[in-house]
Amino acid sequence: MTRLSGALLAASGALLVACAHSDAPAARRTGAAEIGTTEVRRHVETLASDAFEGRGAGYPGEEKTAAYIEAQFQRIGLSPAGDPSPEGRTFLQQFRFPPRGPDVPGQILTSRNVVGLLEGDDPSRRDEIVVLGAHHDGQGLDGQADTDRQPAQGGPANDIIWNSADDNASSVAALIEVARSMTQGGLPHHRTILFVTFGAEEHALNGSVRFVTDPPVPLERLTAMVNLEKIGRAPGQDLAAAATGTCACWDGILAAANAATGFKVASAIAEVVPDTDHYPFAALGIPAIVLGTIHQEDTHRPSDSSDKIDYERLAARTRFARAVLLDLANRAEAPRFASGKQHDLGMVPVVASESELRVLNLPAGSRALKISAVIPGLRADRAGLRPGDVVIGIDGRSVPGDADGEALQEAADASAAGVRISVARQGRQDVIALPRGGA
Repeated sequence: MTRLSGALLAASGALLVACAHSDAPAARRTGAAEIGTTEVRRHVETLASDAFEGRGAGYPGEEKTAAYIEAQFQRIGLSPAGDPSPEGRTFLQQFRFPPRGPDVPGQILTSRNVVGLLEGDDPSRRDEIVVLGAHHDGQGLDGQADTDRQPAQGGPANDIIWNSADDNASSVAALIEVARSMTQGGLPHHRTILFVTFGAEEHALNGSVRFVTDPPVPLERLTAMVNLEKIGRAPGQDLAAAATGTCACWDGILAAANAATGFKVASAIAEVVPDTDHYPFAALGIPAIVLGTIHQEDTHRPSDSSDKIDYERLAARTRFARAVLLDLANRAEAPRFASGKQHDLGMVPVVASESELRVLNLPAGSRALKISAVIPGLRADRAGLRPGDVVIGIDGRSVPGDADGEALQEAADASAAGVRISVARQGRQDVIALPRGGA
């Protein structure tokens, strides 16, 4: 995942406030197929082994990862809900993307999401869908497109594989085990559930943006999304929930899951931060939260290894995630988005690499922002921005040296007239007007 914003870290102590509960104690009906340490450990140790080469998106290790998850979904009994083929639907949703920190300027790689469906058991509500998601890509190998890999710290200096155990094999293991426990345990789920692992999250959320851009099911059927991120470390803390402002329902859902599992999950921040895969859903007006831990131990370092996962805590957090999912699947009324969806620009920029700057003939020390993903229908898309565009100026000035992925959003919202940006694309420069929120 991208690093948690300062706002999220600063707000992590905020406590949940209880509100309306579901019509039935679905979150408490979690004992039919227990989730223990054995299976979550097996998944993490497999996915975070050297054989998977750090699961770098667009490379063989990530392709092998998707095949592993697909096999688990088949074993569990989920239905394929990815791309169509002559033989029918597959579990994979493939897409191409411009990587962060490419090997060579203009590089395009291929990744894939893995999508499995568990149909709802209530004919009156099965057309409504809840999504449980987690990204399966990791930091990959030394020499691959750079996903903000950090150097070794307290481990072997010559380790060339970033095994990415907590970020995010831990959450993939949890997602698989929630799906297994629901199918094998016969747990009631009135709404349909999509279990999705996303590729290329480390490359500016390209997998989840692809999911909402070319959805395998109509977006209007999606009632809520829960995203899991880094849930295997920091045993001394409970999970934190972010983006809880997307629905007034979240406080009650989390409070009920706390009561069912003995947790004390805190709402870290109500706002939607574009730092992981819940963001594209929330940007399009779908109630969405992320459940995760707030720590930086070994994050994006080769020392993020499977031996450092607390498997007892991971299994417990998995049971909490299942309680939240069951509540969403069984409550009488579907969640309602809490606010308008026109404020967000709907794009994910990354800092352009030095090699990309050289191709643009920008002076040494310059800053530019590459648009990696654009969400259809929102402000950036309507203004004409496209993936691969490189922002080289803002309102007639160079991009500030400290500008990051949120700089364009902040600049557009700071002016009543929005902002004009200079964009390099396909050997030419264009000027694009980004309107202020609501325009």
